[in-house]
Amino acid sequence: MNNPEERPKFNPFAGPEIEKAIYTTKSQSEIWTACSFGGDDANKAYKLSFTINFDGLLQIPAMERAIQTIVNRHESLRAAFSKDGLYMSIFKELSVGIKKLNLSNLDQKEQDDAFEKYKDQDAHYIFDLVNGPLIKVGLITFSDTKHSVVLTVHHIICDGWSIGIILQELGIIYSAIVENKTPLLPELTAFSTYANEEQSFLNSNEFVETEKYWLNMYEKSVPMLSLPTDNPRPSPRTYESGRSDFRLDSNLSLAVKKTGLSVGASFVTTLLAGYEVFLYQLTGQSDLVVGVPSAGQPTNGMDNLIGHCVNLLPLRSNPTPTISFIDYLKKRKTELFDADDHKHFSFGQLLEKLNVPRDPSRIPLVPITFNLDLGMTDGVAFSNLNFELINTRKYFENFEIFLNATGSDSNLVFEWSYNKFLFSPETIKKMMESYVEVLQNIVTDPSQTLEQITFQDYTSIYSKLNDTEVVYPNLSLSELLSKQAEISPNNVALEYDNTKITYYDLQIRANQFAHFLTAQGVQSGDYIAVSYPRSPELVYAILGIIQCGAAYLPLDHEYPAKRVEYMMEDSAAKFLVTSKALSLTLPKCPNTLLIDDAMASLDQYPTTKLPVEVNPENVLYLLYTSGSTGKPKGAKISNRNVVNLLFALENAPGIKETDRVPFISTISFDIASFELFFPLFKGATVVLPDHETSKDGTLLYEMLEREKISLMVGTTTTYVMLCDAGWSKKLPIKIWCCGEPLPIPVAKELLKRGDELWNLYGPTEVTIFSSCKHIKSEETLISVGGPIANMQYYIVDEQLNLLPPNTVGEIAIGGVGVGKGYLGRPELTAQKFIPNKFSTAVGDIMYLSGDIGKLLPTNEVVCLGRVDHQVKVRGHRIEIGEIEQALLSIDGIKSAIVLAKTDILVAFVTVNSEIINELEAVRIWRNELASQLPAFMLPHEFHILDKMPTTLNDKVDRTALLEYKPNAESKEEYTGPRTDQEMLVAEIWEEHLKKERIDIFSNFFEIGGHSIIAVTIVVKIQKKTGIRIPLSAVFQNPTIEEFAKLLNK
Repeated sequence: MNNPEERPKFNPFAGPEIEKAIYTTKSQSEIWTACSFGGDDANKAYKLSFTINFDGLLQIPAMERAIQTIVNRHESLRAAFSKDGLYMSIFKELSVGIKKLNLSNLDQKEQDDAFEKYKDQDAHYIFDLVNGPLIKVGLITFSDTKHSVVLTVHHIICDGWSIGIILQELGIIYSAIVENKTPLLPELTAFSTYANEEQSFLNSNEFVETEKYWLNMYEKSVPMLSLPTDNPRPSPRTYESGRSDFRLDSNLSLAVKKTGLSVGASFVTTLLAGYEVFLYQLTGQSDLVVGVPSAGQPTNGMDNLIGHCVNLLPLRSNPTPTISFIDYLKKRKTELFDADDHKHFSFGQLLEKLNVPRDPSRIPLVPITFNLDLGMTDGVAFSNLNFELINTRKYFENFEIFLNATGSDSNLVFEWSYNKFLFSPETIKKMMESYVEVLQNIVTDPSQTLEQITFQDYTSIYSKLNDTEVVYPNLSLSELLSKQAEISPNNVALEYDNTKITYYDLQIRANQFAHFLTAQGVQSGDYIAVSYPRSPELVYAILGIIQCGAAYLPLDHEYPAKRVEYMMEDSAAKFLVTSKALSLTLPKCPNTLLIDDAMASLDQYPTTKLPVEVNPENVLYLLYTSGSTGKPKGAKISNRNVVNLLFALENAPGIKETDRVPFISTISFDIASFELFFPLFKGATVVLPDHETSKDGTLLYEMLEREKISLMVGTTTTYVMLCDAGWSKKLPIKIWCCGEPLPIPVAKELLKRGDELWNLYGPTEVTIFSSCKHIKSEETLISVGGPIANMQYYIVDEQLNLLPPNTVGEIAIGGVGVGKGYLGRPELTAQKFIPNKFSTAVGDIMYLSGDIGKLLPTNEVVCLGRVDHQVKVRGHRIEIGEIEQALLSIDGIKSAIVLAKTDILVAFVTVNSEIINELEAVRIWRNELASQLPAFMLPHEFHILDKMPTTLNDKVDRTALLEYKPNAESKEEYTGPRTDQEMLVAEIWEEHLKKERIDIFSNFFEIGGHSIIAVTIVVKIQKKTGIRIPLSAVFQNPTIEEFAKLLNK
């Protein structure tokens, strides 16, 4: 047996007698791979099941014979698959063991329960793809005249078209048996014939053209449909599903068909176009992909073939606001005809070529499918029996939503199968109602534009959300704080460096500083720049400025000189209040007032308040935020804005006069104003740490304990810094988190360390905070709560229509806290601060935040990110256009895009000429940027590209850049295998990926790997080592270094 030719060849089909073995088709291979990756739940998801309810005297032996005859007749129903999924074996004989269940002795409820239990067990049954059988039949008897046949098959051997063939042949054969006749069956085509024809097609010029068609469709970008879900997508994704059925009004159904026929569009095309419009309205996305199954039997002239011959066509569409529905329908009719001409191309083949980035929480490219199964029972008859066909409810589903339209034109039923983890039945019901409303809209007036086709009026939902009206005093902030000083003169207002300053003393100093400023020429309405370290003197200056009726402009002394100079010039600040030391580094201002000099002469000024009545509408402070044009913009916030905020939060989250609050934020951050004014408004104590303490987690934690801090306002980054620095024990402190998203893991840690945890949200333009949420330990989704007193929230689409709960749109904010716009930017102000169309009050304004979010059914809002390219990094809101403009000002840089990845900024640039030393170039760029931008706006990573990727509209594809990772092969450094296991894995990967060498840190899917190659690799590993590694491990361990470790376990 030493001669290789004498050795027995490996036989993957050992077992029952095999009639033949054929290559699996591409679509079958993809299902096999999906089941291998997804495990048992994926296997359960790839099932087709239908129930035939019979009324009459069913002859059970005849039915059993008929079912066995169909199995004997069709190859696919006698099939199983090799362990590597590459071959399909056809058993010569396969006996179908029909499970018979007699429930005739039970009452109606007991019968219903028993039948449900059977269907539940059937849904959870796991087909053995290697050994078979892949068909399962149950025959349930309820009485002498009531029976049900439940037939379940794995999708890898059967498709929707095949179900119709099974039903047709079952009726013919059964009727012939009971009538003692020969069944008149159509001529049969073997599945192996179909499979061989597919193999030939794959080597044809027609296949090349078909492949080219689909690749061209997705050449420039691959959209990702983000359905609004009730829960975040888990990783890895789940398969357990629910189903809700809805019957469409027959008049509406016929009207939809008539609308389509008016332009020569089929019923399915019209329903699909309406579904795409519904998705456009639901998601706000105008680049959609919907999966539509397309049967291969009719095209190949094999109408009577049972097997898996379906391809899932990823149909891309671009519904735009201004196109009319009828024109959109005409466009889709042409596009769908074209797609049908190229339907012999599998979903998996496209994924292999596109190399779509894998996300374990999502099915790639096609999260939803739309299918039409009409006329399944046409021409079907069973001798002396009445029957009803029902698609058995699946308990597991591969797609996030699978919408199946079944029945007939005039009796259409929509079966919504959906992922139970992502959607509730109530959400699906609302989706169906919205889809029906879209259909009603389009039949009523097909000429209306897509932006005019809207869902139901959600005014009542938002009225409840925004029922926030509360009375607050018509006072300026200065007057409000003065009143508090009279109420609690002996309370400690400020603590700094072992010094305690009472409210009485603070008020005296503020009054004197106001008189000092007036003597220098400061008037109501002036803008006064302030740059000074955190100290009591800074507080005196701010309180003095606002007592004058002027507005303060906070300038961080760590900002680059160019940025400070721009803000000074843009604001036309009348004075600069600073220290002697800082004045040497700040831009020259002819009216510079030194706090050092002011404090030396302060005692010569009156201790009484200025006799100035400050209008609550006066601007209180001017705060510059990052600007998209490359220059920051100044947001104007009034006294009224801030006074409303203080009263809105007085009780919840709340503050007491015994509270001690640290003032840790830089003065140019809007939170700093709140840290100062909120305690002073209630008679509490403001604790001022030095600069070093505010930046050092260890020192800050020590201060929290030492100073007995009871309420702290900070960003997520600040709290993470504190935890990392050693904060582990519980403190009697109320934690307010703001400025950036609060992840659940961080929230859980903070809940262990404090008495209360609150999440607060609000753009600078609407006065620091506009909503809040008390976070509890059982939270599974961190929301920003609802609007605070006298504020309103709206989730709107691009046309400013209200969106329903769970639908993603832009967060628009109205109410008393909406600021006064941008200084000297009337056009931008008009774009962002718009009339509030939802308010009945004259002159009400709402602010378009640029944040995307959704309204939960609980009347809470979830913030999901940015609509535009503005981002938040470690609590700082950044307009990345400003960074891009700064990059473009650097000599040699041709184009620049900046993106936020998690909590860092990443710059992508192209250059005018070749860079010899990239590290040196990046160093120079960093230094240049540091002279123009603050530290939090400097990119952490730089990538030099040959060219920028573009979208279909020839715009820079920022999504593609987000997925960009440097190819390990292109680096000069190469890390080769270090262990025997890594050498084995590298050898196999290099062989099947056709690479000379692969760095052990290279990602399998980023160097050409895909699911089919992964299958081959796993099988090869098992043959070489005897170790069986699940296919899903390739996803979870996509580098040689990670994968090789599995061989040691």
